[in-house]
Amino acid sequence: MTPATLLALAPQARRQEIRHQQTTQARPPGDGSEHRRLAVRLAHENPLWGYRRIHGELTKLGVAVARSTVYEILRAAGTDPGTHGACRGRGAGPSWRAPRSGDGRGHPVQAALHLLL
Repeated sequence: MTPATLLALAPQARRQEIRHQQTTQARPPGDGSEHRRLAVRLAHENPLWGYRRIHGELTKLGVAVARSTVYEILRAAGTDPGTHGACRGRGAGPSWRAPRSGDGRGHPVQAALHLLL
């Protein structure tokens, strides 16, 4: 490549760099402590919410934060970040196969289906 070619390509490269800077979104200044406090506050005020629900609520409020970041914030704050409530994980409630404790019958829907069959 000759020096003349390099000089000819320099303005084009500069234009691309400026275009790239204009399209990339800069993060607002700050350390994110306000977002951390908000995530922890939501977790304490709504103990049945997991990190996924809290992430969704933060997104609705306009806070751009990753779901994994919410998980790490809650874990660092000593709050259980797992999913709770209606969106429970495996083994958190009665399943279709497991009998309910105490009454010797299965799931209520199973009992109804047994009567129909």
